Amino acid sequence: MQYSTFLSDLQNDSDDDRSTGRDQNVELPFQEESHFKKFEIKHRNNESKEEVKSALSNLEKDETLLNLIPIAFNEDLEGEIQTFNLFIEKANSIDTIWDFILISFRFFGEPEGIAKCYYAEFKRLDKFFMENSTLSMADSEIIVDIFKYCVNINANLLKERDIEINPIDDTTNRVDTDVVMRKLSP
Repeated sequence: MQYSTFLSDLQNDSDDDRSTGRDQNVELPFQEESHFKKFEIKHRNNESKEEVKSALSNLEKDETLLNLIPIAFNEDLEGEIQTFNLFIEKANSIDTIWDFILISFRFFGEPEGIAKCYYAEFKRLDKFFMENSTLSMADSEIIVDIFKYCVNINANLLKERDIEINPIDDTTNRVDTDVVMRKLSP
């Protein structure tokens, strides 16, 4: 698998920083086998509906989560930049994202229809997480997709997406778009 020059450039920048004495604590995915640092999930053992509801309510107010949502929904960011901004740049962001995904599926349940694919991927990744206490960086794109799905089903977080819904086109000349119907006389 070939990696883009973006990650190589970041590695070179990191090497330059080390040679100049600046401290860098950034770990970047350079191999397909790379994993996020090992992390724990706070709400894995929440059993009752009230515990799950309380955990979700707390996560909906979590500053880290609220800062990550607009990044996930920013369609202008290239995949690698989005991955960097979501998972690498912000400390402990993967645990917050995965905790939110886990608690969202517990609260809202298994999705129906086409959204079942998100749940199937979540189950696959969660099984990997349970065995390794981490997730593969190669799965970062699907993690973002699952995260976005969980934000979309949560009405309390929709405003946090920081995207326009049905933007109005102010450049249209409204007079030109009116249709006038006249009755033609025979």
